[in-house]
Amino acid sequence: MSRITFILSRPPRALPGARTLYHLALGALEQGCEVSVFCRRDGVYQPLREQQPTEGAQGSASSWWAALLARGVQVIAHENCARARGLVSKAQFLDGVRFGGAMELSDLLNRSDRVISL
Repeated sequence: MSRITFILSRPPRALPGARTLYHLALGALEQGCEVSVFCRRDGVYQPLREQQPTEGAQGSASSWWAALLARGVQVIAHENCARARGLVSKAQFLDGVRFGGAMELSDLLNRSDRVISL
């Protein structure tokens, strides 16, 4: 089985962002790939609870993230980036999102067949 890792550094309303990642990840899952997402820098704001929908968007970023997590996508928020932005509690993130660091990113990259950075 192929493994794809997304590295997400953009804040929620940046383009490309959560919606692009959602559709790319769904496509990869439909092809039978394992999908991981590593959120760093302002990307740690993406899988937070209570994300508000962008005007004209179908669904909110929170609903897209929840759907990916429900399909088994591994979502990791870089702990140091999150803490530097005042995000210190896992309760601020959607269920299933966990904290990780540079060593975990390195491991993900080594095990991935493809890496996409947004």
